[in-house]
Amino acid sequence: MINYREGKQSHIAQVDALLGVHVRNGTRKPTKLRESRSTEQKLLVQVSLGFMVVSIGIILVALFVYFPRGNAARSASGESAVHPASITDSFKKVSSGALDSLDPEAASKFVKSALHNRNPALVTNYFVLGSSADTPREAIALLDQFKAEVGPPEKLDPIGGKLVSGSIAEEVVVTSEKAGEISNRIAQLIPENGKWRIDLDSYARHVSPSWEEILGRKCEAATVRVFVTPDTFYGGGKFKEDAWSSYSLISPDVDEILFAYAARNSAQEEAMERILSKEESIHKATLIVKISGTQGRIQFEVAQVLADDWLVGETRFDESF
Repeated sequence: MINYREGKQSHIAQVDALLGVHVRNGTRKPTKLRESRSTEQKLLVQVSLGFMVVSIGIILVALFVYFPRGNAARSASGESAVHPASITDSFKKVSSGALDSLDPEAASKFVKSALHNRNPALVTNYFVLGSSADTPREAIALLDQFKAEVGPPEKLDPIGGKLVSGSIAEEVVVTSEKAGEISNRIAQLIPENGKWRIDLDSYARHVSPSWEEILGRKCEAATVRVFVTPDTFYGGGKFKEDAWSSYSLISPDVDEILFAYAARNSAQEEAMERILSKEESIHKATLIVKISGTQGRIQFEVAQVLADDWLVGETRFDESF
């Protein structure tokens, strides 16, 4: 029989190895995160029920495909052991009413040109800046930061189109490598004023304020882009099972598993359940979470569900039905 405690510790180690390798824009360093882990957080993770292991295990497997890292994700030939084309169906949403899709080769060439451009005058031809950058020069600086952290883009793999936030998006996996470690981002191209543009907020996995401030509980609310999966952990205090639904939140930019709670029978709970019911291997969401000093440092309240993806449309997802 497998020892549950040993299995749980192994699971935590896998999460650390998978999600705690690189330091991203606005995130705290993984070493600092590990140093700051309180006894409370360790207990929270260790006492989660077996359902958590199963549900998070599923999303971690998908994350390994979506964000492969290190030599374990590479074959003997040096190529990625899991080709992004193998997850195409996970990200496609078929719709007879969808707009004409962008040719995959054209999408890859567009992303390549966008990521290599360093002319500020051309940046808005390639990107919708959003909240990630106030100016084209800031956008270039952000791309340079990613390059310094994980290496230059080495491989582009289009994975097709999907409907999200009331619009169609064409997606391209951007693979980088540095010191033998592989890192992926997703470039999501959206129609903007009759032309295709990359959503920079989505590409940067933009959060506001930074993860360091969020996990340091230096703010009352935050906008986060995360993977979500159902969970069963509560831990007492405000969040009780009869009044709240529990979810795990995972970010490639944070080496901890976070927990969020939506009030039962609320629009936020319905929105989260709709996201989780989508026929996809992994589920992304953009959320506004509330942060309270009375709860554990990795526990949050789902205040708003902005989008069922990392692209945010004009209408909040939890107000769209």
